[in-house]
Amino acid sequence: MAIIDNKGNIRGKVGPTITRIVRGKNIMQTTPSQHKKHENTLKQAKAFGGISKSAKKVRDVIQPFLGQRHDPYMYNRFNSIIANALKKNTTLSDEDKTVNKADMSELSGFDFNIDSPFRDSLLAPIQCEMIDDIHLEITVPSFSTMSDVLYPPTVNSSKLRLMVYEYRELTDKPISHVVYTLDFDKNQEQTKQQ
Repeated sequence: MAIIDNKGNIRGKVGPTITRIVRGKNIMQTTPSQHKKHENTLKQAKAFGGISKSAKKVRDVIQPFLGQRHDPYMYNRFNSIIANALKKNTTLSDEDKTVNKADMSELSGFDFNIDSPFRDSLLAPIQCEMIDDIHLEITVPSFSTMSDVLYPPTVNSSKLRLMVYEYRELTDKPISHVVYTLDFDKNQEQTKQQ
């Protein structure tokens, strides 16, 4: 419904037209057609929202340790891997697909900073393997801190930190976690094995 303001201008909807004031002049325009969202578009938007929330749960756990040491596209790459993992699970409906029910093996070896990949800093390969539904085995092979670790020019010491978090399916927060830290120095020859 249109109104007449205190200056005598018509504002609002009149039939199939809309009137408004632009640069002091009363303008009349046809009503724009309503944009219909396709059903598939709505379905994809809902799925993307779920994927983003699931990925955020995982990222929130590591964010305090990661800080700003990631590339600008890390969030997109991370969401993309999680989206692919969820899409591969064809046995569940879209509403039932969660990170806990999907195969997240594609995240193995994910680099949070592709400008400085982890494999270029520590030459000894770390291996993770699920032994059963509740046991995880992490193997750090023996390595030399002088020859197998590549330090930036101004860095003399480093830490290798392994963090394992356990989540319950319906909660947003970890119920337990284990942190293992291995400290080493650039100038002292040490052979680390765990």
